[in-house]
Amino acid sequence: EVYNEQVYDLLAARKDSEGRGEGLELVRNTKEGFLAQGAQTVEVNSPEEVMAVMHRGFLNRAVGVHDINAHSSRSHCMLQVFVDGVNASDGLRMQGKLTLCDLAGSERISKTHATGLTLTEAQNINNSLLSLGNVISALVTGGSHVPYRNSKLTMLLQDSLGGDAKALMVCNLAPSQHHASETLSSLQFAQKVSSVELRTPRRNLEDTEAEKQRKPKVKQTSTFSNRPSSNK
Repeated sequence: EVYNEQVYDLLAARKDSEGRGEGLELVRNTKEGFLAQGAQTVEVNSPEEVMAVMHRGFLNRAVGVHDINAHSSRSHCMLQVFVDGVNASDGLRMQGKLTLCDLAGSERISKTHATGLTLTEAQNINNSLLSLGNVISALVTGGSHVPYRNSKLTMLLQDSLGGDAKALMVCNLAPSQHHASETLSSLQFAQKVSSVELRTPRRNLEDTEAEKQRKPKVKQTSTFSNRPSSNK
């Protein structure tokens, strides 16, 4: 989770009175984007095992209470699934990454009447969502600089929004006239997101050792390299 602009491992053991240890450092990986260093990775072999890990993490997520929500998420929650498989017919290894992110909703302090820690949480939530909006705006206009580093949230989502990936955003709306202004704001943001054009997704494939041994060796006579160009 991204809580008060710190990244915490929801699968880690609790270490202090607030139920959190130290925040994790984000490190840049040229292949997988920004990763939370030291976050636990759990091997799973079925959808049921994935759901069990998700349930375990959700129990540790930060929640709070204010005037318009008795179970308000106080953090952005993220699940990353790394998939690895080998095609039995041709020996190609396929690797993929699925990121599911539940964004905490933006809050109007005039309605929530938040104070103290709840107010600090709301300010950090709103600031990170503003950073996400700025990233989306830069992607829409095609600017040379996209401000991913302005927030831990956008750093973790960089390879999903600006890499060789597909992205889908679901916008949740409240069917209440009392929340009409928030609904309009959410729809405007969704309209902006729908204008983003991502690069064409590509499959991440590599030969396994068995496939390399099965392929016939061909003497190279060309001076050109057979290595694929980097696309990161």
